[in-house]
This record gives sequence, C-alpha cells and structure tokens, in this order.
Amino acid sequence: MSFLSKRNLQLSEHFIIWGVRQWVICNNSKEDAIPLLNKIYSTKNVQKLTVSINNFMCTFSKNKEIDIYCLCHNELSFSEINILKSIYLAQNGYDVECIRCISRFISEKEKNAFENIISISSTLLCKNYIIPSRSEYLLNCSEGKYRFH
Repeated sequence: MSFLSKRNLQLSEHFIIWGVRQWVICNNSKEDAIPLLNKIYSTKNVQKLTVSINNFMCTFSKNKEIDIYCLCHNELSFSEINILKSIYLAQNGYDVECIRCISRFISEKEKNAFENIISISSTLLCKNYIIPSRSEYLLNCSEGKYRFH
C-alpha cells in the first residue's frame, strides 16, 4: 500500500482514525472510550459511530498483529488503512471485498465485526460523510458488486 498521511485525509476519514486511535488510548489506560467518543461524535451528529466503533475495536483488538498509531502520528498504519478501506468498500457495495479485507485481522466467525463496519459505513453515508476513492482502497476489487445489506 502506498503512503497515506493524516494531512491527506478527508473529514470522514479523520472521524474514523481519531476514533480508532482514541479507543486504543482509552483501552490501554483501562478507561471507557464511549463517553469521549460520544461527546466528540455528537458535535457532528454522528454519535451512532460511538457504539459501532467501540464494538468493532473490541473485536479487532483481540488480534495481536494489528498496529494502531498514537493520535499525534501523521502516518497511517497498515491496520488503519485497512479499516478505512473496509468502510470504503462497504459504502460502495463491495461487501465481499470488505469481508475479505477485514478478515486479514479478524476471523470470519466474528460476524459482528462486519456488521459494525456496515453500521459505521451507513452512519457516515446518512450524514453525507463519504470515504473517498483512493488507489489504496481499490486494490484487488472485482468489477462486480454484491451487496449483503
């Protein structure tokens, strides 16, 4: 994957990266991330992201091979890019590819993780926050679309 930095991100992508990174900080310090996530997301009327990101990260963080950077880090990690990619794929109807993407980190048995990605994607779409098309997100996508929702 090519280099992505926070400077290049749109607001929708910043919502996700900030939430994921903040969740990890709270989790590492044994704090509940929900109040902080909800407070920030409610300022943009996307508080539904709070529960979906929390639930997704609870599942996602069980994998010891994920890499999430600190809030001040400008680059995006491979794991962070794949989270954005999975949401992009879900927003654009590439559900099979979305599952394949996130399955690199989460067992396919963890179906709720995929449901949370769909929920995150839908919440953003309802408020017109689109994850933009990027070459990093389109690698290995088939031309056909198949929607599960």
